[in-house]
Amino acid sequence: MEQQIQDLVASIRKEGIEEAKRQSAEILEKARAEADEIVRKAKEQSDALISEAKAACALEEESAKAKIVQASRDVSLSLKKSIEALFARILTDEVSKAMDQGLLSDLVAEAVRADLKGTSIEVPVGKKAEVVAALRGEAADALKKKDNVKENRGVLSGLRLTSDDGSGYVDLSAEECALLIKPYLSDKLRELIYG
Repeated sequence: MEQQIQDLVASIRKEGIEEAKRQSAEILEKARAEADEIVRKAKEQSDALISEAKAACALEEESAKAKIVQASRDVSLSLKKSIEALFARILTDEVSKAMDQGLLSDLVAEAVRADLKGTSIEVPVGKKAEVVAALRGEAADALKKKDNVKENRGVLSGLRLTSDDGSGYVDLSAEECALLIKPYLSDKLRELIYG
């Protein structure tokens, strides 16, 4: 009987060890599967993060390129406007220089001779006395009768013919004459100035 007990104990021990080995193998397999799953998820997450980072970098790079292109356009337009303004100022200055006292007097004399009814002749402030003094003959006599030459702060050079009722005017200022001349500049000069 002792033998049977020993056999039974050995059998129970053997079954217990085998069950323990089986359970430990099962636990080990389960742990390996969980570890593989953790590694797989970590890899997926790292791949997703890398992909997002690359997309964000590409977007940032495109945005930077677009900003550089826009800044280039802005500088180009600003430079063009500055050059246009400079040439317009030069043209206006040159026309203003050409409108000396003699030309201004000639223009006023022609306006007086035209005997435009209901019209005033506006000249720059401080120029009326000079213009009237420069007129001779019939223009001076006609002007003395009508006294329609007025000073206007808005007229910086040249003159402006205005209807007394305010319905219209003809501007012969240096600025307006320069605007009238601009379309007739040579093609090369216009291309140089205005692109």
